[in-house]
Amino acid sequence: MPDTAQRLARLAAQADHASEEDLRRAALDEGLLLRRVRLMPSPDGRQQWPLLDAGLIIVFAQDSGRAKVIDTRNGMPVLVQADGRRSRAPVPGDVMPQALALVAPLGRAVPLWQEACAALLAGLAFNAPAAALILAASPLSAGAGLALMAAGGALAVGLRQTADLRRLGLADLASASAIWQRLARATPAQLNQSSAASVADHLANKVVKARKASLRKGGRLSGLGLALPALGLLGATGLAPLAAAAAVILPGLALRHWLMRRELRLEAVMKHPAAELQQTSSLAAAALPQLRLMGEADWLLQKTGKLEAEVRLLHRRHLRVGAYRSALEVLLTGAAGFAAWLAAGPEASLAVAGGAIAAATLAAAALQASPPLLPHNPQGLDWLEDSTAGAALPAAIAPIEEIRCEGLSFRYHGAQEKVLENASLTLRRGAVTVLTGPSGCGKSTLIQLLLGFQSPERGRILVNGQPQDRLDPASYRRRIGCVFQDESISLDTIRAAILGMAPLRDEAIARGLHVTGLDDEIATLPMGVQTLVAEGVVSQNLVQRLLIARAVAREPDFLILDETVTGLDPDQISRLLEALRKDGTGVLIVTHNPAILAQADAVVRLGKGGG
Repeated sequence: MPDTAQRLARLAAQADHASEEDLRRAALDEGLLLRRVRLMPSPDGRQQWPLLDAGLIIVFAQDSGRAKVIDTRNGMPVLVQADGRRSRAPVPGDVMPQALALVAPLGRAVPLWQEACAALLAGLAFNAPAAALILAASPLSAGAGLALMAAGGALAVGLRQTADLRRLGLADLASASAIWQRLARATPAQLNQSSAASVADHLANKVVKARKASLRKGGRLSGLGLALPALGLLGATGLAPLAAAAAVILPGLALRHWLMRRELRLEAVMKHPAAELQQTSSLAAAALPQLRLMGEADWLLQKTGKLEAEVRLLHRRHLRVGAYRSALEVLLTGAAGFAAWLAAGPEASLAVAGGAIAAATLAAAALQASPPLLPHNPQGLDWLEDSTAGAALPAAIAPIEEIRCEGLSFRYHGAQEKVLENASLTLRRGAVTVLTGPSGCGKSTLIQLLLGFQSPERGRILVNGQPQDRLDPASYRRRIGCVFQDESISLDTIRAAILGMAPLRDEAIARGLHVTGLDDEIATLPMGVQTLVAEGVVSQNLVQRLLIARAVAREPDFLILDETVTGLDPDQISRLLEALRKDGTGVLIVTHNPAILAQADAVVRLGKGGG
């Protein structure tokens, strides 16, 4: 069966730079998401291959524009042919600076277990003569050698797990970046007070917890790796070699302790950018509605992009300090054996020397076999777009006539029970659908699935008969208006509250006011649409209708109202629903109001568990 690199090479065999979009679509059909990148120039102005592991990239020849697949894993770029053959990669200067990269990290080209087995066999072969002498000497010296080899294994496991935790921590950071980019690409109502702040808080805590777990777990196992050699020497050769080894180890342990404290200080510093991310989101949530409407994406991405760059810099420093500590532990293990070799007799010296070499070999193998860091932004590549935009999807979609949810099930990460279980509903243009059910039954989760912020565990969502995940998220969400129950307005004029930073014409504002029945009321005001309004100054009834008018002014195909008509009287609700029907707007209302249920074209009731 061809590997991923060969599959990409077969797709790229007939492609060139002009057919890049077709290549991306073909890859997407095979479950391979490609993302546009740019090869960064070196100081002399030439393009260069990524210095870190960037996985699989597709480059285009300067002269012919033909696509070529380059495998940059294991730090040695190679050209992959459609038949699986591999050869030395061409000079980077012979290819265009713009390329494509596979979004999903693939790890190393050689599986980890193969590298580990190869390193173990190499270590055993290297120490075979010493092992034979050890076994021929005495049981005590054999015990010392085996203890040191076990120490090397424990140290290797510790280094391996520490590397894994660091890799997962950077993966969390990449997920944070992806979530922020999704928020910035969302419809205006998605950047609200609760969601942005809660997401930032969750990400900040997750990153910091992952780093602390890395230090704790790696420190315990590495400490075990240093303790076992001492125990082996104590049982094999008495106290004299142990004292000699301690004279070497204790200063090293003090240095190791200093390095660990340095790592902890880096953890504390890293928390500040994460906390600033949270403050940024709170600012975006609490600022004027303009920031939560058109134009907030550039502002938010610019701010968070700087913070993420700072966090990445701290991560690199953290990894360097961790590498120094790991190297020190390997040296300490070898130093213990060398000290015992100097102080002990010939029998123990062979055992200790052989064990120390094996320990160092296994530890070095663990470092070499550690999986590469998640290449979400490797050095030498400049990501030109986020992973959502990298799917080579259409920039716009046709007007939505129907949204059909079939058998949706969803469970939040770490939860035992499902929030939704086999939930189905159908939304149509010009029809009013009411979603009702007890608290905690999954109504808000279903809305998140409809908007594409979560993916169902089972089931599917069809938009005009097409799977939702095959549509461009930004274009899709622009056709859906949302008003949530915790939205508010800040001090501003009625016109500014509806307009925001969107390039809307006065006719669109008038349409929003007319549908909500505010046009006649505002016409009687001396200042008209220039009248100042603010939360807490005007009635909740007016605030809710202004929020609905703001969504309607953007001419959505569907409008989602999450318990945002509680302040409207029955006559206002009836006129609103009738105007939306006549306008051809599909409506989904989350409510328990019996009067609204009676006016609905369809009612969907969710029970406990979302069924």
